[in-house]
Amino acid sequence: DVHVELLRRSQEIKEQLRSKVGAIKNTTEHATYNLSSTKAEMLQDAKKAGIMYDQDLDPDIRSLRQTIVYGLKGISAYGHQARALGYYDDQVDNFYIIRHE
Repeated sequence: DVHVELLRRSQEIKEQLRSKVGAIKNTTEHATYNLSSTKAEMLQDAKKAGIMYDQDLDPDIRSLRQTIVYGLKGISAYGHQARALGYYDDQVDNFYIIRHE
């Protein structure tokens, strides 16, 4: 199960980032989620990750949230690719990284 191993590795990375950042106020369930221990539990949790999970959420708010998420994923992908090619720029990083002190 390659996907399960990738998910476990992503959880390790998330835990490392959390330890570096420390406590953050106003987090969402998405930010504090910890990967379940079994594949069956992961599949149950996956239902909550869908766009339409919260049926009570206003459609415009849902759309706005997803637009923001897709935009952040795009910025992250460009940043990752730039780093893979050896390009680094603090000004670009500071555009989308919020530092909590």
